[in-house]
Amino acid sequence: MTENTTLTKIKEIVAGTGRILLEKKLVARTWGNFSCRIDDSHFAITPSGLGYENLTSDDIPVFNMEDETWEGRVKPSSEKRIHAAAYRIYPDVNFVVHTHQNYGTAIGLVGVSELEMTNEEKELLGPIAIASYGLPGTKKLKNAVQKAFESGSKTILMIHHGAVICGKNREDAIYKSEVLEKVCKRAFDKKIGNIESIKTLDSDKDFISKLDKTLKENFAYHKIISNPLVIRLANEGTFHAQLDDMSQMLGSKLQSIELSEKKVLKVLSKKDAVLVKGVGLVVKADDKDDVDALEILIEKAGLARLYTNACGNKIKLSSFDCALMHIVYKMKYSKKKDSNKNSSSGDGSGGDSDDSSGTVSGVSGAASSGAKKTEIVRILKFVGFSISAGVIELISETLLEKLLPWEKMTENPQIKYWVSYLVALVLSVIWNFTFNRKFTFKSATNVPIAMLKVALFYVVFTPLTTYLQKFLCGFDWGSVDNLKGQFTTGINMALNLTTEYVYDRFFVFRKSLDTKK
Repeated sequence: MTENTTLTKIKEIVAGTGRILLEKKLVARTWGNFSCRIDDSHFAITPSGLGYENLTSDDIPVFNMEDETWEGRVKPSSEKRIHAAAYRIYPDVNFVVHTHQNYGTAIGLVGVSELEMTNEEKELLGPIAIASYGLPGTKKLKNAVQKAFESGSKTILMIHHGAVICGKNREDAIYKSEVLEKVCKRAFDKKIGNIESIKTLDSDKDFISKLDKTLKENFAYHKIISNPLVIRLANEGTFHAQLDDMSQMLGSKLQSIELSEKKVLKVLSKKDAVLVKGVGLVVKADDKDDVDALEILIEKAGLARLYTNACGNKIKLSSFDCALMHIVYKMKYSKKKDSNKNSSSGDGSGGDSDDSSGTVSGVSGAASSGAKKTEIVRILKFVGFSISAGVIELISETLLEKLLPWEKMTENPQIKYWVSYLVALVLSVIWNFTFNRKFTFKSATNVPIAMLKVALFYVVFTPLTTYLQKFLCGFDWGSVDNLKGQFTTGINMALNLTTEYVYDRFFVFRKSLDTKK
């Protein structure tokens, strides 16, 4: 067998692994990634953002561990360095799979102390380690998993994320993944009990039928799921994201509401999913693929929620991490997972093979070009209105400093500065809030409440930046010393621009974007 034939065979093995794990329900969509060692410095790995159903050997890139270059028409998974770490540390490892298996992910949130294994299972899996958290695709996550490898483990549960399993070949790695899921499900069942005992109430069937008709009139694709798991989740109430893939598609939480068609439509006007007590889960999307994906990831997130609750563990992702992953998903990757199939550039614009888990350097599957364009326009509007507000602030501050009779009012230059700065700031904030609410975020939210939230931002922002400005003004600016007040104001304006956009987009107007018609 020639070297080229061997490489082709390796690529075929990697390409076919996704279909095997899809069938075994250890991955879904483009979530997860798999690789096969070629030699001491190269391995073949699943590409960024392509679905597994139609993956071929031509789609599989080859990664060079020595110089971190790659060959292929599509870029490799963003988790390639995790795979590289496994091959460097374990010479006997020839295949690595990263899965998003349901029960393994749930157990990973709490730890492995509850796992009960037979001697055969212990011998097969070896010590199971927990890798600390890092955003997908980041060096922090790679370092956490590498540390777990270095502890002597070849079976890793990545907190908030999934599992990494090393094998001597593909069959070994897949079998270990199955056994790991079996062991974790056993621990789950022992802690939770039989969730299948929960049944839908007969009285809800009429509501479901009526709601289904209404949803058909309002959304291109939708689905009402009423299995025992999601009914239990709905009855337990709103829950916060614990897993990367949930935060990627849904943000920081999944809301649970009372039985009301009006409330369902209100939530779905802003979100893609809602739990309804006594009914279960309602999801909507622009295509059937995303509807199915939402159902899969919410049921997975639900298992994790039930298990952590039963263990008395309130673990959740931070609001910042959720917001970051969600915006990356919405802005860059909500194209179809196969959207770059027709691209020969290999830039992976369709997302990362792992990154349903929400990588910062690439997330699986994600936002349409229309959504991306909308967000870019939103940012440009915000910048435009903010610049105009900055001009108002700068002019106002200058006029106040030059025109008011400060000599008669006070001899303290700090009072002069404070009054001029704060009055100018208030004028610019009112201008900025009014125009951005109406034209940038197009929000129909309660104006006084929104203004209060913005005011809270400035309660923190103003003292900090005022101190920064005073600190900078304390230096000798040489030939431009007489302009240092204007320069430092410009620095504060730049800080204001970036921090306020994030604050407004993900806190003040997050739930009311584009609601003003």
